[in-house]
Amino acid sequence: DITDATELNNLPYFHKTTVKCENSYYLYYGEVINEIPNGHGTAFKIKIDPLKYTKIYTGIWRDGVLVNECCEKILYSYPWLRSSKNEEQNIYIYKVYTGEMLNYKKHGYGVLNETHIKCVYKGMWQDDKKHGYFISTHVKCTTEENYLNDKLEGFCKTIYDKVNVLTGYFHNGVLLHDKECTMTYANGDIYKWFQNKDMITATEIIYAN
Repeated sequence: DITDATELNNLPYFHKTTVKCENSYYLYYGEVINEIPNGHGTAFKIKIDPLKYTKIYTGIWRDGVLVNECCEKILYSYPWLRSSKNEEQNIYIYKVYTGEMLNYKKHGYGVLNETHIKCVYKGMWQDDKKHGYFISTHVKCTTEENYLNDKLEGFCKTIYDKVNVLTGYFHNGVLLHDKECTMTYANGDIYKWFQNKDMITATEIIYAN
């Protein structure tokens, strides 16, 4: 699992050069032909202001361009201060995308794994945005949802603790109150639920087992 240049330098069969991605130059380690990335390789970029930011592309390259299936890894390091000892503490955020890309953007089917919060998003992407059917897995729930241009659209279902089911309809990312939204519990009880303009959730029982 490559995360920085130190690890890349330990791979003796890899060749080091530079490659242009997203109008910026990246340091590339991998297979080349005539000093141009061709074959399997990894390119990474580090930005330190205002926070440490590392973006890594791993995949198959052709004539200096990353082609379709690949892995994009984004790492953030946020500096925080410990109030008690006044020592700097780094908070790391890891995002790993594996799937189809176009012009270095998520495009087509892919999986985004946000390991720091244990969330996985599987579905269709368009121009780096969620666009289509997704299955999202979180710590305590699994969600089936539909997106249009990165906003929830249509029917969505969330299963909590593998037994409790929450359903609702969305348009342009907003819950539709004129559509029936329900919460079904493991014991068979069914509640109707809604959110008002202040995002306060209320429920009304419609069936008790």
